[in-house]
Amino acid sequence: MDIDTIITHAKAFLLKHGKHPPVMYVEVEGKADPIMLPFYNFPFTSTRERERGLFTAARFFAQSNKKRLKRTKVTALAFVVEAWGRKQKPGDSYIQPSRAPDRIEILAVTWLDVPSMTLTASMFEMLRSGTSLDLVAIEQPQEARGSLLPAFLVGIETASRPEGDALAKLRQVCDEYAAGSDEP
Repeated sequence: MDIDTIITHAKAFLLKHGKHPPVMYVEVEGKADPIMLPFYNFPFTSTRERERGLFTAARFFAQSNKKRLKRTKVTALAFVVEAWGRKQKPGDSYIQPSRAPDRIEILAVTWLDVPSMTLTASMFEMLRSGTSLDLVAIEQPQEARGSLLPAFLVGIETASRPEGDALAKLRQVCDEYAAGSDEP
């Protein structure tokens, strides 16, 4: 699984459906294609809600796919979401992108390399014209910080443990990888 594969899939999905729900891609050791988990209902607004929602979804996924995941390791995760963005110019005051008259449609891709626990973020502007669509990189992929993909990974890794133990591990990992944390 690489960024080009994800972007190709996302573009095809956007062309077919006109929009892109949040989707988690799970790369499993020894499997040619990633497993895709779309979230057609993603009502979470705070980081804590998102962490818990992704953690819960991952536990359910792992518990429901014991045979499929048996004796394998997750090697990468990618989370793809459609959002509003804004190319803010120096000196411009902040305006929430969804309310800005100069807003743009973006596709945000967050990627976790599990062996190194390195998180990378990429953003692509969606350029639509009639029935065609192009995804143009806004900037080069950047190393990032965040707890959402580690929360999902913890959900998979703790699927067979009691929920209380799993939730304790979730809090520990989310505190460690929180976007505001100074430590790696």
